Amino acid sequence: MKPRHIHQDEKNPISMYSLHSIARLTILTILIMGGHLQALIAEAAEPKYPLVTLEIPSIANTLEAPTSVLTGLQNTIITEFKKKNLFAAVVPTADVLDGVLVIQGTVTAWEQPTNATNDGTLTIQLTISQKIVTCPLNRAVITGPVTNAMLKTGLIEPNHLLVQGTLKFLSSVTGDE
Repeated sequence: MKPRHIHQDEKNPISMYSLHSIARLTILTILIMGGHLQALIAEAAEPKYPLVTLEIPSIANTLEAPTSVLTGLQNTIITEFKKKNLFAAVVPTADVLDGVLVIQGTVTAWEQPTNATNDGTLTIQLTISQKIVTCPLNRAVITGPVTNAMLKTGLIEPNHLLVQGTLKFLSSVTGDE
C-alpha cells in the first residue's frame, strides 16, 4: 500500500504512516512514563500560597505552664499545617521578614491537674501578623484540657482542642479549610 501524503512539498513530505508512527511513539512514551507521571504530578503540586512562609514560634510562657506540653503543641501544630500544603514553608523560625506570617501563642491561663484523675486547663491567646509589620491581623483565645499523660510525654494529638483551635484560627483569616 502506497502512503497517502497529507501535505507534500519538496522539502517536507508528511505521510499518514509518519503521523501514525509519531502517535504510537507518543503513546508508548506516556505508557513508559506512566509510573513516574503520578510522582511528577505530586511533586509539582504547589502550595496555595507559594510566596508565603508560616512561622509558628515557641509559645510565650509567663505563667510557668509545662514547657514539654507547649513544645509538643508547637510541633503538632507545625506538622498539621505542613499537611495542608498552604504555604511555601511552615517553620518554628524564619530568617527573613518579608513574606512571613507569624502565629504567636501566649499562655494566658494555666491550671494544673489537681490529682491523677482530673485534667488541667491551658488557655492560649493567638495572634497572627505579618513578620515585617508585627501589627496583629487577628486575635483569638483557645482553651483545652491537659491530661496527666500529656504532662508526662509532652505528646499532643492532632485532634486535640488546642491544635484544632489553632487550625480554625488560621482558617478564619485565610478562608481555607
